[in-house]
Amino acid sequence: MPFQVYLYSTTGCHLCDEAKEICVQAIRTLQLQGQFELREIDIAEDARLFQNYGAAIPVLQVKAAASALYWPFSVESVCEYLSAHKAY
Repeated sequence: MPFQVYLYSTTGCHLCDEAKEICVQAIRTLQLQGQFELREIDIAEDARLFQNYGAAIPVLQVKAAASALYWPFSVESVCEYLSAHKAY
């Protein structure tokens, strides 16, 4: 079963589009295809998420992890974050 990683974003956010590309590159770099499920979560559809992340998107978070990776991030920093949180 793949571990889930959430990319908090919203429609029309060019930084969010860039962040998604970085995440896909990180998956390839770590060769995590099949072990990693990237789910985009649109914060505009949830008032609580909008309040928490509205000024911070894009934000990457492994499901159930206490920490998140806030923009700006790179392929290298996403790889480090995912590697550190594989157990979740």
